[in-house]
Amino acid sequence: MQTRRDFRADLLTAMGANSDVQAELLSYDEDGLGANPLPADIRFPLADEACLPVWREYRRSVSASNILALADRLVQLRFPIQRDISTSDEYRAATRRGVSPDSIGAATGLPLAQPDGCTVRIHQTWAGSIPIIQTACREDFVSLLQALTARNEPVPVPASQGACIVAGYNNWDRVNRLRERWTLENPTTAFSFDHLADRKDEYQDRFILLSSGSYSGVAPERLGLTSADWQRLSLTIRCEHECAHYWTRRVLSSMGNRVFDEVVADYCGIYAACGRYRTDWQLAFLGIDEDGSTSDAGRFQNYNGTLSNAARSILARLVVKAAANLEHFDRSHADEIDGERGLLLMLLTLSGMSLEHLASSEAQSLLTIGFKRSQALAARAVTRDVRFLHERSGRAHAKGPASAGHVV
Repeated sequence: MQTRRDFRADLLTAMGANSDVQAELLSYDEDGLGANPLPADIRFPLADEACLPVWREYRRSVSASNILALADRLVQLRFPIQRDISTSDEYRAATRRGVSPDSIGAATGLPLAQPDGCTVRIHQTWAGSIPIIQTACREDFVSLLQALTARNEPVPVPASQGACIVAGYNNWDRVNRLRERWTLENPTTAFSFDHLADRKDEYQDRFILLSSGSYSGVAPERLGLTSADWQRLSLTIRCEHECAHYWTRRVLSSMGNRVFDEVVADYCGIYAACGRYRTDWQLAFLGIDEDGSTSDAGRFQNYNGTLSNAARSILARLVVKAAANLEHFDRSHADEIDGERGLLLMLLTLSGMSLEHLASSEAQSLLTIGFKRSQALAARAVTRDVRFLHERSGRAHAKGPASAGHVV
């Protein structure tokens, strides 16, 4: 029987990859989205993570004021974006040891252009609910991204990046609550982080940071949309794209910086916005033309790692084939892939494939087999349906597929 690796290697050879390029690409996406089978007792939707109750409090605080109401909870919001600030003793004391910023002179606050426009909401997914911080302008997205993921350093943010999952965030507000509870319950024993060594879920948060603006930096004119329509659809795509990453991380313990992960996540975003997947949009978002040529400004460049030019060229052509096959399957199974449950079925189906499988001449039969397995799994594993997709654009759906070459 042909192994998964052999299947991928044969297709790469057929596409002109020599032994060195083949080895690069096989290693680049060695395990795919999930190396291990799903637990037999898995149930959807997954239970919410432990940080959700406190983030529901945060949502109410922000609704009553603005995002800066969280400055006393998310300590990075007390500091400006400044080169080398993360190496200062004051910053480390606040972010690593939980020292109150009230006594720190450098804690002058995070300047935001439109703090009143930043919102916090709780978004339901098949992987459980997740908090979302949404900004009203690009400048505030960049500032919050730098503060919450780059220790308030002015790291460059690609223009094509408009969202991020913040994971493993040490929330000192939750730590302080745990400390207070510990002191009440154990008055003779001092609180120590050692008590939390195996309980990271009790103080580490996971949430999504979203920006407004055009998805992947693609202008509305390239898609034949008005600016208002594209802004609305971009937010939907961006949100469900990140939620797909959240799903693969919680369900499959996988969230890699790879092109196939992006294709799967973009599938979810495009489907949520349009009601169907579109090859032309997929290629536009990644900056790939229908002949496999790429743009330096496209997102494809963000996921190449250290691949050689020859490997990148084949990877781009794989994406073109995979996207076309995925659209064909999506449209030919439109009645079965419908609504939120349809999105879960496709996540389950695609998680068992690789980019090479999806790009192969056997993609339709492989997708069909995987989809039937996913239907059987969902029949026993879905305990209740969820509703989370945004309103879809009738205009984008009715417009139908266009030539990718006209878009990119």
